[in-house]
Amino acid sequence: MIIENAIIEKNVRVIDSKRNYWFLRTFGGMTYSDFVREDYVGFGLNQVPIKYIEAAKSRKDVDAYNRLREFIEIKENIVSQSATKYANQLIQFHHQIKEGDVIMIPNKDSDYYQIGIIKSDIYSVNNDKRTFEHDNKNIRFPEKRRKVEWIQVITKEELRNDLGGALGIRASISKINHISEK
Repeated sequence: MIIENAIIEKNVRVIDSKRNYWFLRTFGGMTYSDFVREDYVGFGLNQVPIKYIEAAKSRKDVDAYNRLREFIEIKENIVSQSATKYANQLIQFHHQIKEGDVIMIPNKDSDYYQIGIIKSDIYSVNNDKRTFEHDNKNIRFPEKRRKVEWIQVITKEELRNDLGGALGIRASISKINHISEK
């Protein structure tokens, strides 16, 4: 009986309740290789001043949130509803993702997913002038970044049954804590 309990305890996954799980899109896979090779993840909208994002910790910071959303709408030439979505995602990337959280990113065809652990707070890289093509536009690589330690690559087939719909998410960044329970 003691041996059976030891085997069972060894096979039980312990889920850290302070850790969040995130899914981050890679501009149709265009930034996937760079993220993996350079050990980071980033979020676009480089024109948005970091001070606007820092001030808007949530939608409850109404003035700061509206300033962020309006900046995105005007300077990025994005319609109001999408500007709200991007403001929320910038806030998630900046304020809600923490060191120790798990991040998953898809490659170009979403055949492979890289899984890693966030290893830093936000940092900015302003000297990266490289661009990639996405939606018929040349876009600079994301300046707002977080360091990542990549720990595993998984195929779509390995994930299909375990993610409970996460593969169909279209948002640039999404919390996917429900997969920690699988």
